[in-house]
Amino acid sequence: MRPWFALAMPWLALATSVAAEPGSAAPAPPPPLVAEVTGPVLSVDLQRHRLTVETAAGAVELGWDRNTLIYQPGGATTSGALRPGALIKAGLDPGRTAYWIQLRPVPPAVAPVAPIAPIAPVAPVAPIAPVAPAAPVAPAAPIAPVAPSAPQPPATGR
Repeated sequence: MRPWFALAMPWLALATSVAAEPGSAAPAPPPPLVAEVTGPVLSVDLQRHRLTVETAAGAVELGWDRNTLIYQPGGATTSGALRPGALIKAGLDPGRTAYWIQLRPVPPAVAPVAPIAPIAPVAPVAPIAPVAPAAPVAPAAPIAPVAPSAPQPPATGR
């Protein structure tokens, strides 16, 4: 038996005996380590490293530090990309410091579509007159063969 396993055995026995007691209430689960907030940014303070996000439960102020990962669809970015109106999703620790901040693309505003105007009727077009055939082209005169020239002596390069 390994020593670490021998040390873990009493703890394991204690955990199973506590869970096995009939009639005892189960302990409450621990609070989540990361809370997520999603919404548009209301304000940004780059000097204090704080921003306010509008959530369904109201405005939430959160902070970030040098360990916070800030990223957007194109990859990692800096806190300079945080702007009021930007949609974000952030993971917070219990002290409301962000572990990560994800900038989400703002959906484009959809412009109302104008109704299509009815098409006016088109007047009938007169038929096109047939085109007269072109005059025949005379064949070209044959090309006379060129007599070969006498061979030239090779250049000596002098």
